[in-house]
Amino acid sequence: MKINAINFYKSYYGLEKPNAAQTFDLRFGSNDYRYSVPGVGVVKTHTRMFRDDLNWPEFVEMIYNHFTYANEVEIINQACSDGSEAYTIAILLLEKYGEEGAKKFFPIKARDINDNIIKTAQSGIINLNNDDFFEMRQSGIKPRKYFQPAERNFKFKHDKMRGTTYQVSDRLRECVVFEKADAMQDLENMTYNPNRVFLLRNVLQFVPDPDKLEKYINLLSDKLSSGNIFSLGKQGYIDIPYHLKERLEERNGGAVEIRQKNGWPQFAFIKN
Repeated sequence: MKINAINFYKSYYGLEKPNAAQTFDLRFGSNDYRYSVPGVGVVKTHTRMFRDDLNWPEFVEMIYNHFTYANEVEIINQACSDGSEAYTIAILLLEKYGEEGAKKFFPIKARDINDNIIKTAQSGIINLNNDDFFEMRQSGIKPRKYFQPAERNFKFKHDKMRGTTYQVSDRLRECVVFEKADAMQDLENMTYNPNRVFLLRNVLQFVPDPDKLEKYINLLSDKLSSGNIFSLGKQGYIDIPYHLKERLEERNGGAVEIRQKNGWPQFAFIKN
């Protein structure tokens, strides 16, 4: 979708107004966005709180139990978009395990290559809709504990889901650090850490260059280590999680267990 940049920049960044015709390509949780991918055709992507291709409570419980004896756990969320998935993890950790139990998982490192997305997330605002709030309430979470209506709404073109802009609570903002980063370079800079959760969800199937995809998978298999948990999302076009599983088992000499939901891989962990 396209966001009108004039009021957005003036209101939130205090910057000069851009050209009236200027728009920015952003992806937000409340929006349904179609685009063309070479070799795939027209696809639709979105992100939202408690996105339904992953059992988030089960995922967070598994993370907590898996790292019971770790003092600190690093959670990296590449291609984080507006932060919906990072916020989902943070909220579930706080709600189920309290401040004391959750603190070793914070801050979650949320990264995206789109400068405008990162600036928006860093400003502490997010677009949510009724589906987002329904999913939170289904999990026993009171949305207003973490999100309050913002002073102004974003004005989207082609926003079919009609999201409303909310201000993220100070406590939740402390749980997630947003940074601009290229996924490949970020992965190259990643050092060994057995206490890591890695997410790059629902992105890799849209990489049009098979050589770049192969390079990323190979690099990821080198960087992930025994004890790590990873989730690549619902890879609808390529069997990426199982391809990565083979590479990891060759490299580590141990097993990789993949959990599924309705036949689709949800997340996996590398057994010690």
